[in-house]
Amino acid sequence: MNLSLCMIVRNESEPLPRCLASVRSLVDEMVIVDTGSTDETVAIAQSFGAQVFHAEWQDDFAAARNEALQHVNGKWVLVLDADEEIAPDSVPALRQIMQDDETLVVNLVRQEIGAVQSPYSMVSRLFRQHPDLQFAHPYHASIDDSVLHILQQEPQWRVVDLPDIAIL
Repeated sequence: MNLSLCMIVRNESEPLPRCLASVRSLVDEMVIVDTGSTDETVAIAQSFGAQVFHAEWQDDFAAARNEALQHVNGKWVLVLDADEEIAPDSVPALRQIMQDDETLVVNLVRQEIGAVQSPYSMVSRLFRQHPDLQFAHPYHASIDDSVLHILQQEPQWRVVDLPDIAIL
């Protein structure tokens, strides 16, 4: 499997332990780029065994996420924010779907806790490491643009939707 957690953080000491605990048994490596924390975020990440790198914040979420991707060694990448957790019931399905040699991206259902208007969203947060895959857009950064480009060049890849809630 060889799965890497890939995160960017800044002053996330309160939610970070729950996030990292939720993936500890799922991922093979934790890569975190800190963009200027002044709290215990870095120490907490390191206490979970994460590799922590530092980058200056440039008002660009895509740039920060792409910096984090540079440090990832896994065959698969899972991107989370510090206030998110992997739903425990989704772990078997995640492990299974990563066995598919033709899957490039897995769209995951994220449950927005406390949201009334739109309690669920579909996010492209689990993907195979690919040299042309990168984040775009300074705010609401996503890999979707590069995925479309890759699929045009390499049509053998598939994008799969995991129907159950995977991210809380």
